[in-house]
Amino acid sequence: MIDIIVLGVAFAAGTFYVGWWAVPVIALAWGWLVGPTRRPATRAALGAAIAWMGFLAHDAMRGPAGRLARTLGVAMHLPAPVLVVVTVLFPAILAWSAAAVGAGTAPTPRVDRP
Repeated sequence: MIDIIVLGVAFAAGTFYVGWWAVPVIALAWGWLVGPTRRPATRAALGAAIAWMGFLAHDAMRGPAGRLARTLGVAMHLPAPVLVVVTVLFPAILAWSAAAVGAGTAPTPRVDRP
């Protein structure tokens, strides 16, 4: 659980300072470092979703995020909640796929059989 929170902080910092493309870079590194045994893709997706939900909550407290979502929803012919869900799914899917690739390319420890 603590690794999901740490990943969330890393994704939030990366997004804030670098941009959205930091999400797959961080997730790729996470998957490669952890390897396939600890399900890094699921943890990375949860961490990215938490980070971007934090951004949405912060923006909602500072300004009229509901009005913006409704206006965009009308322009895109979508309900406002769908836009919020898509905004959270975007980094989650990016992080999941990049962490899966990282875990798949991680070096596996060599086990010598007697």
